[in-house]
Amino acid sequence: MWKPFINEEQLDFSTNDLPCLIHGKEHTGTSLFTICLLAELHRHNHKLLILSGYPMARTEYIEQTSDSTNVLLENDSQLERALKAKTVFVLRENKDLFTRIVNLISNDWVILAKNIELFDKSVYEAVKPKPNIIFSG
Repeated sequence: MWKPFINEEQLDFSTNDLPCLIHGKEHTGTSLFTICLLAELHRHNHKLLILSGYPMARTEYIEQTSDSTNVLLENDSQLERALKAKTVFVLRENKDLFTRIVNLISNDWVILAKNIELFDKSVYEAVKPKPNIIFSG
């Protein structure tokens, strides 16, 4: 598993550091840094809900964590299974499903909205009441 670093110093990231905004130019490592933070939270056994603009984030997450039990939430029939999972991914074409599951999860889940620039204000409005939020874009 890769570890997140800032200025060559390893970052010990936890929910105490949330909410968090991660921003960077394209092709500078922002996405990898974001996934490294998620992997660190996974290692500390946090439940994760991830809205991602692109499927590569899920691929990298699996590579970082070896967590093949994560749920790719694609329709309402999977909601019950997703609520029992440790990690749930929702792709951008299912943004409305993401906003529905946000209302069902407890406040101890960590929510990542990755590629936030691809989404409208409804994503922000859905997660705004939750304490453990990461925006990345």
